[in-house]
Amino acid sequence: MTRTLALALVTLVTFGAFTIYCGVTEGPIGFVSLALAHEWGMQMFLDVGISLAIASLWIVPDAKKHGINPWPYLAACLALGSIAALGYVVHRELRRASSPSLAA
Repeated sequence: MTRTLALALVTLVTFGAFTIYCGVTEGPIGFVSLALAHEWGMQMFLDVGISLAIASLWIVPDAKKHGINPWPYLAACLALGSIAALGYVVHRELRRASSPSLAA
């Protein structure tokens, strides 16, 4: 297991579990009230949106290079945020590990 894969898996599992906890305790769109109530909440919301847009710009060519369909991950980014981007990294690293020709 590569360091990148291990880090992505640990982050995906722990952040995913925390996200589920937040969704259960605060509701699936509980972050909206925070974003609307405080300037820093809105700044963080916009920052995540910008970061996901940048990640999406990277995912498309990288997925094509590694023979992965990028569209499920791009669609999931709208609903799941960085969890979908982390899922893509895990998928990419698993694919690279199983195909040495894609190691670059």
